[in-house]
Amino acid sequence: MAAGNYTREVSNFWSYRINDFFWYGNQSYAHTTVEVEQYAIEAGWGIEPPVVEIRNSVVFKVTEPGEREGTYRGITNAFQNLDVTIMYGGASKNIEINSDSKPGYYFSPIIPTKTGSYLVDLKGEIRGVAVDIQIPVEDVESTAILDFPPKASEGSADVLL
Repeated sequence: MAAGNYTREVSNFWSYRINDFFWYGNQSYAHTTVEVEQYAIEAGWGIEPPVVEIRNSVVFKVTEPGEREGTYRGITNAFQNLDVTIMYGGASKNIEINSDSKPGYYFSPIIPTKTGSYLVDLKGEIRGVAVDIQIPVEDVESTAILDFPPKASEGSADVLL
């Protein structure tokens, strides 16, 4: 197998695994759901906890009640007439939203460059319903929560090498 093919296959493998984990795996995400008339708009990070300088995605789920009580239906083309901005402190950036293959699921790749609180601002409309909301997403953490072994400045007395 050529090196380029192996790299592509490994990349695809991990892309699918990350996607599977995100959509079907651990459901303890710190996502926030906001109701706008009949629509529920959920936002959060694709990989949690979000860590500074590690590629991630802002993810969305847009649904409406299903025909039976307790069910919901994913809304396709929900972002067709919505402008989406991610905000941190005084900085903001318009982001493009990509559709997932599962109806009602969307994502926008991003690399958070600062620790702290981020907001997602949605303005426009979904199928004629006006939307003007801000949704907080989980705070971005420093790499210290993932670092191993600990960096020297964090005290490595308990690490045996």
